[in-house]
Amino acid sequence: MNMRVNTKHHLNTLNAETRKGRKRIRALLGLENDVAVTALHVEKAQKLAKKRECAEAERIRAERIKTVTK
Repeated sequence: MNMRVNTKHHLNTLNAETRKGRKRIRALLGLENDVAVTALHVEKAQKLAKKRECAEAERIRAERIKTVTK
């Protein structure tokens, strides 16, 4: 799959009812193209997206603190 896994996966874009949403879920979970997306996959993807967004926010916060203290 050639889809870039973005850290800014907003939870509303992880929609199993649209083709693009299923593609995002597969990309986030590292699944192949021919795997059917189930409700369990959606839940896992949402949890993973939330973790990634929190980690990204922490990284940005730490970066800001570094630049302020320099």
